[in-house]
Amino acid sequence: MAVSKIAIVVVLAVIVIAGAFLVFRSFENSSYSSNFRQPISGKVYYTFSVTIPRNYSPGAIVLRVDGNPYSLSEMPDTFQFNVGTIHNYSYAPNVINIASPFSYTFSNVTSTCGLTLRSASFNALTNCTVTGAYVKTSRVTSTSTIGSTSSRSTTSTTIRPREFYLSVSSNTINGNTLECQYLVNTNVSGYYSPGSNVPIIAYSRAGGCQFLNWTGRGIGSYTGFSNNTIVTVNSNITEVAYYHYVFGTTTTAPTTTIPYNSINTTFSENGLPTNALFKVKYDNNTKQTNGNVLTFLTVNSIFPFTVYNYTQSNTIKYVPVPANGLLQAGWYLRISFKRLVSNLTS
Repeated sequence: MAVSKIAIVVVLAVIVIAGAFLVFRSFENSSYSSNFRQPISGKVYYTFSVTIPRNYSPGAIVLRVDGNPYSLSEMPDTFQFNVGTIHNYSYAPNVINIASPFSYTFSNVTSTCGLTLRSASFNALTNCTVTGAYVKTSRVTSTSTIGSTSSRSTTSTTIRPREFYLSVSSNTINGNTLECQYLVNTNVSGYYSPGSNVPIIAYSRAGGCQFLNWTGRGIGSYTGFSNNTIVTVNSNITEVAYYHYVFGTTTTAPTTTIPYNSINTTFSENGLPTNALFKVKYDNNTKQTNGNVLTFLTVNSIFPFTVYNYTQSNTIKYVPVPANGLLQAGWYLRISFKRLVSNLTS
């Protein structure tokens, strides 16, 4: 009888231990799966690549992600997405270099997250590597014989030289985009042969539309603070001129071109009483106004600035924040003034 009781206890102990182990394994596996599918950071990374040599045709568009084009020279390219967001991709059906006797034709897609189509939408749930495979094929013209050997006709395909599209536009970070767009030479937008040099210009005036910077994407594009520069079109390029609009003023296009590599830097104030003196020193040039905006035209560089206190009376003065520092030409800086009242003593 005692032996039977001991046997029952041993069996129960084994069942409990086995159950605990299974629960632990189940928790471990579900935890791993959860972490794999939804990273703690809330971000996932998708890397897209192709099996075409990068030097075959660097400017050729081989991939679009969410509608944006990416060239062969940008491969592989990695994108960061928020977990659970929907995106789309599309590989080019073929890639051609007119200087080469070969072309590359799309074959298939392999990935670490189940994507297999040339073009598809996906839910970003986990880190993923996607590869578009291409087959190298000959572009030699084909010949067909009709009737006797003395009667011969050939069929061939004529390939037009590749052209790239340059898009030039403007964007205003705080409204009134319509007015500012007339200060950019958007008329240069269009198709260009590879290697074409195209000037892009964004005008600016004191008050109204204040140019900040160009933001470009594509091979040969420009990103920076020079309002007048040149892009070399070696892929599809987008250039956007960003402006800050100073309200209460109007802007018209200048009658003369702003000097090359010169740019406007704008200071505006908030907190001074009406008609108070707003005084700023920038690039060793001091300006003052009874309004609330000061603009300096300088070369594209970084310069020190100083904003002066405004004393209203013996007991009241206004102190600027920030009062000094370094500022990149082309930027807009908002100065806030704090009102300080001195204690009255007898």
